[in-house]
Amino acid sequence: MLDISESNERQYWLWVTRPDYYLDEDGCDREDLDPTLGADSDGWWTCNKATKEGDLVLLWRTSPKKDIRYLIQAESDAYSIADDNDKGWDYGCDYEVLYKFEQSLHAKDLRQNPYFDEWGPLRCSFQGSNFKISLEYWNKLNNLLALNNPGYKDFIENTQRLPIAESIGLEKDLEDALVANLDILKRFEYNLELYNDPISNQTVRQFICKGNGGRIDLLCYNRIKNDLQ
Repeated sequence: MLDISESNERQYWLWVTRPDYYLDEDGCDREDLDPTLGADSDGWWTCNKATKEGDLVLLWRTSPKKDIRYLIQAESDAYSIADDNDKGWDYGCDYEVLYKFEQSLHAKDLRQNPYFDEWGPLRCSFQGSNFKISLEYWNKLNNLLALNNPGYKDFIENTQRLPIAESIGLEKDLEDALVANLDILKRFEYNLELYNDPISNQTVRQFICKGNGGRIDLLCYNRIKNDLQ
C-alpha cells in the first residue's frame, strides 16, 4: 500500500482539462501526452499560482471521459501566462507527463467509494481548473490507480523517493556546469556570454518566452555570429 509520509516536500494537485486538450482531431488520446511514445511537452499547462517545481499532478479529463488518465510533474514554479492567452488564464508551468494509466480511474469508481463522499473535487463535480490534493487523498487515489495498473505502485514510489525528480536535478547540474564554463563551446564556434534582457529585466536562466510558451534554459549572446543563441 502506498503511504507517502508528511515529511515529503512535494505538493499534489488535480488538474482539470477539457477534450480540446486531451483528444486529437480523430477523438483519440493525444499522442503528445503519452510518455511511452517519447512525447516531449512544449510550452506550459495552466496551474495554480502556488505550484512549485517537482509537484505531482493527476490529470482529470472532463466529459465524455470523466476519468484520471495521466500522472504529470511540474517542471517549474508557476509563472504568469496572462500575456500568452486570450482565455483568462493567469498562471502556467512547464510540465512533463510521467505516466499514462492503461486503466483510468473513473468518476463512477470514486462515487461508489464511501471514502470520497466528502472529497471536495468530487462533491463539486470537478467544476474548476485545479484542486490541491491533501496527502490523505493523494495516497488513496494512487492506491486505487495501482490496483488496476500493474507496475504503477513501484513507479510512483520510486518517483517520490526524491523531493525533486532526478531529471530536474540533472538538468540544473548541466546548466550550472555550462554557466561556469561557457568557453567549452568555443571549439564549436560558440563564443558565448550570458544575456540579460534590459526590457523585462529577466534573468538569462529559465527565460520565459512571452507569447510562445515555454522557457529557454540558458539565453546567451554569441560574439562570433553576433546574435542570440
